[in-house]
Amino acid sequence: MSTLDQQELRDESDLQKYRIELPNMADDELDPFEFRLYAHYKRRGNCHESVRTTAKATKMSIGMVAQTRDALAAKGWITVEEQQAYRTLLVKVVDRWMENFERYAGRSPHEQSRSPHEPKNTTTTRGGENGRPTIARVFTDNLHPNISPFDMMTLDELENAYGYDAVISAIKEASATKGADKRLVGVKYIQAICAGGGKKKNGVPANYAEGWHE
Repeated sequence: MSTLDQQELRDESDLQKYRIELPNMADDELDPFEFRLYAHYKRRGNCHESVRTTAKATKMSIGMVAQTRDALAAKGWITVEEQQAYRTLLVKVVDRWMENFERYAGRSPHEQSRSPHEPKNTTTTRGGENGRPTIARVFTDNLHPNISPFDMMTLDELENAYGYDAVISAIKEASATKGADKRLVGVKYIQAICAGGGKKKNGVPANYAEGWHE
């Protein structure tokens, strides 16, 4: 058994090397140059790259890369910080997933392409409409302040399957029990409550996976 204290973790199965995920907001709000540069930043992730290399990859001039980078920063998609000691610009992609999920939660594909100036359909009963908080917002307020895109999609699928009120009730039930056992939090637990129909075993949903932990 090794006694080394530090670990370097590498996930050789990480699918990011094959594809990227972009918020729908980017498609709706950014112009072609902004969208292209934003997608490049999302694909590259953590790296060091010259402006010339970025320009070659995005098929832009160096001047257009600089201009587009400034536009993305002005619109809140990235931040740009000069690091004079290293003669480097630190470009950070802003995490806007929560804003994206809240904006598009409950919309059909047709509604997702709706102009932001069009009135919303006020007959819907899903979260995010008629003043009701989205399920993602209730989850982050009651259980975890941070949530992954995958978990956001799972919550949306649960809402489709069981309805808004059932998922909200499950989140509140999980929140009430998390103090007794910190394992009883997370989307898997919410899913077990919804699917279990109220059946319990040792105080937890009967179909909750044994041994699951954070």
